[in-house]
Amino acid sequence: MTASGEVVAAQEAQMGFALAGQVEAVQVSLGDEVQEGDILVALEASALEGGVAQAEAALEAARAQLAQVEAGARAEELAAAQAAYDGALGQYHKLEAGPSDEERRIALAALRKAEAALVQAQAAYDEIAWLEEVTEMPQSLALQLATLDYESALASYQMVSRGALPEDLEVAWASVESAKAQLDMLRAGATPEQMAAG
Repeated sequence: MTASGEVVAAQEAQMGFALAGQVEAVQVSLGDEVQEGDILVALEASALEGGVAQAEAALEAARAQLAQVEAGARAEELAAAQAAYDGALGQYHKLEAGPSDEERRIALAALRKAEAALVQAQAAYDEIAWLEEVTEMPQSLALQLATLDYESALASYQMVSRGALPEDLEVAWASVESAKAQLDMLRAGATPEQMAAG
């Protein structure tokens, strides 16, 4: 009697790898008995070594960042933040107080000087105003420049006399608050969230 058949293993296992890579060596041959824990196939290590090196570098960077967060602000950073706050607060108080008497006197003197120069330029221009080529004469240019200087001095005097506008004070106070928040943040040190992220 003749029969045909197929021989199959009593146990069969599907194999797979957690990582993709090239097979470097097969450690067993067909028919070998293997025990639990035996190495059957080895992957090339070069790709894995690069991943390990990258992970180690990321770990070192994270440790350095954590050390920086734990150390807190340096004395120089605190001093710079304090100076920025003091400067912003001083600027706000200066705007709030308005111009000093000296600043008003300086602005008034500049206005009077520009007014005198304008009167003088106008008189020189009036002497030649009847000429056809009057616009080409140096007196014409001198009058234009004196007029511009007077308008600039008048605007400066009015600005000094008026003092700071409410919106100027709001902007200055926002700078004070921003500088104060930065200073407080540096003094407080790292938050729990920053420590966890570090």
